[in-house]
Amino acid sequence: MACQYTNLADVEQFRKDVQHKDFISTSLLLEEIQLAYDIEDNLIPLQRGGHIIKTSIGPIQYGLPPETVKDSLNLGLEVPTYYIIPFHRFNKKFGISVAEFEFPAYFNFFVKHKQVILICTKEAEASIRIVFQETLLGPLDHKNLFQDFHPNYPKEAYPNFHKELSIFSKNPTNPNEPLQIDTLLKFIIYDDNNVAQINEHVQIINQNGFVKVIDNGIQLAELPEKVVFPEDYKRYKNQVKSEGSLKYSQKLDTPGVKEQKLQKIVTWSEDGVKAVKISDLKHLSCQFTPPNLAVTVLGCSHGFDPKGSTSGYIFWINGRGIMVDPPPYASFHMDQMGIPSVLISAVIISHCHADHDAGTFHKILYDTRVEVITTKTIMHSFLEKIFCHQQNVN
Repeated sequence: MACQYTNLADVEQFRKDVQHKDFISTSLLLEEIQLAYDIEDNLIPLQRGGHIIKTSIGPIQYGLPPETVKDSLNLGLEVPTYYIIPFHRFNKKFGISVAEFEFPAYFNFFVKHKQVILICTKEAEASIRIVFQETLLGPLDHKNLFQDFHPNYPKEAYPNFHKELSIFSKNPTNPNEPLQIDTLLKFIIYDDNNVAQINEHVQIINQNGFVKVIDNGIQLAELPEKVVFPEDYKRYKNQVKSEGSLKYSQKLDTPGVKEQKLQKIVTWSEDGVKAVKISDLKHLSCQFTPPNLAVTVLGCSHGFDPKGSTSGYIFWINGRGIMVDPPPYASFHMDQMGIPSVLISAVIISHCHADHDAGTFHKILYDTRVEVITTKTIMHSFLEKIFCHQQNVN
C-alpha cells in the first residue's frame, strides 16, 4: 500500500491519529505502523520514540530510548547495527535517556555477532565508554569495597572481583581474548563540520538543529535533533505537571461513619513536607489505597522480550511503597494503574544495567525526595551513569 505519511509533519499527525492507544504495550499500534509504512518507505517512527531510516548499508536508527530493541522486533524489522547518538543524550522533560545503547550493543554482539556502530561526537564517545565500563565490566578498581560490608566482616571473605572478571569477562567467540568495550562497540565520530562519513555512499549531517541522512547523494531523511516521543507519553507528562501536588487516599477506621466516606489525605508539597487532612471521598481527584502487605508487578520479563515489560516491582509494607529495580517507563505504568508516585518512598537498585536502573533516573528527577537503597559500589556506578547522562541535556 502507498504510505499516507510522507514527511515529518505527517509523521506527527500519524502519532496523533493513534494517540489513544497505549504506546508501551498495545499490539494495535504496531499494526497501525506496519500498515502505514510500506516496505519501500525510508523513514519509520518507533513506538517508544526515535526513527529508523532504511539505507543501502542497512537500517540506521536515530534516538535510542530504553527498550528500543523491542520496537524493531515487534515491527518485524532488522535490529539496526548503526545508531546515531543525539547531541542531547538525555531528555529532562520526560526523564528519559535517548542514548541507551546497552541492549542494542548486546543484541548485535550476542545475536548478530557484530559490533554495534555508534555515530556520535568525541565527547559522547568518552561518556559512553565510562557508562559501558560500569555496566559491562564493573568499576576499574574496588578500593572502597570495605564500605559494602559490616566492619566486623572478615576481609579475607571479601569477593575477589578482579579474579572473577578474569574468568567471566572473556569473549564468548574467542575464549582466549578478554571481553573489552571495543569488543562490542565501534565509534564513527563527527568531523569539525558535524559530518560523519559512514562509507563512500552514506553520511550523517547534524547541523542547525536537524539530522540528515544522505545515501548516494540523496537525502533520505531530515529529522529534528531533538528526539520525538510518542503522544501518549507527552500527554502523561502534561497531566502530571498540571495536577501539581499529588494525593492518595487511605481509609480510616472511623466508628459510626457509614460507607467509610471520610478519607485521610496525605499531600506532599514541593519541598517534601507532608500534610494530613480529612476530606470527603467525592472531592478526591486521585484515589488509591496503598495495601499493608502486597506486591505490584510493573514488569515481569526481560530486555529482549518484544511483548513484555522488563521486570520491576513495588513492595508494599504498611502502606509504604518500595520500588525494586524500576524498569523504563515505570512512572507511566504506575500512572496507568492509578498509583501516585509520591507513595514510593524508596528505590532498591540491584545492579546498573539499563533495564534495572532506567526508571530510577525518572524517579529522582520528578519527585521531591527518594531514598536509594543499594551498596556503595553500585551507587558509585549509578552516579557515574547519571553524571554522563546529564552532561548533555535538553
